[in-house]
Amino acid sequence: MKRLLIMLTVLVSLVLAACQIPDETTSYSYAKEYWGEWLRMDTGEKWYISGGSITIDGRESSKTPALAKQSSRVVEVREDGRTYYLYASRVANASFTGRVEAFDQSPLPHSAAGGRAAAGGKGWIDVVVKDLDNGSSTTVKTDGDGKFTVPESIPGDDYQVIPQGGTPVVVTPAGDGDDVGTITISSGLNFKTSIKPKSNTTDMTRLYANMNAYELIIVVENTGTIDCTAATFQLDFDDGLALESVPASQILGTIEPGKKKEIPV
Repeated sequence: MKRLLIMLTVLVSLVLAACQIPDETTSYSYAKEYWGEWLRMDTGEKWYISGGSITIDGRESSKTPALAKQSSRVVEVREDGRTYYLYASRVANASFTGRVEAFDQSPLPHSAAGGRAAAGGKGWIDVVVKDLDNGSSTTVKTDGDGKFTVPESIPGDDYQVIPQGGTPVVVTPAGDGDDVGTITISSGLNFKTSIKPKSNTTDMTRLYANMNAYELIIVVENTGTIDCTAATFQLDFDDGLALESVPASQILGTIEPGKKKEIPV
């Protein structure tokens, strides 16, 4: 599948252990292979396991059971002489990707707010990624084009992404290999752009160049601290991809901090 190369113009141009491991104290630590969401097979309880705690149906539990992997999808639980099993729902064996872009500092003509043109991918910088659901944190580095990959992630968890020199952005990867979009870095005015399907039945990991038309939505979120006034966008695609019944550029208007604009394509 050819990936969509999207350029969004803002103000003028925004390119766009096998078991539970006790430590030396009385606390417990669970290996990352057990992290994530599991369903108890006999009762239907929803378990969320993180490094040092277990939450059951949304409430933190005092249980400290012994865990043992039976397969990649099944965990055996031993507790108080009983044995039962958990089935994987969302576990830490996925990854998600994104991209960091930066602005140059050249004022653009006819821009009262002093707009900046995107200077392309921000290469070789640190990106701190925090799982807001379990408190874990990791640091990854962008490649030369500004792209980054977060391994051992849990689809459906909320992640705070903090690029070096940028403001925090919260993303929620939907599945393994999900692209959470483009994060821009500038002073006060920052953005995150992403693509989602219009229909829940569209699998974004299986789009084919077979002359089918797909209905998608480009989401532009102002993650900065000031209003983005007079926002416009411009879309550029690889050869062989074309827009249907949608202008390649258009005015979005003002995007306030924390607010989003959607572009149907």
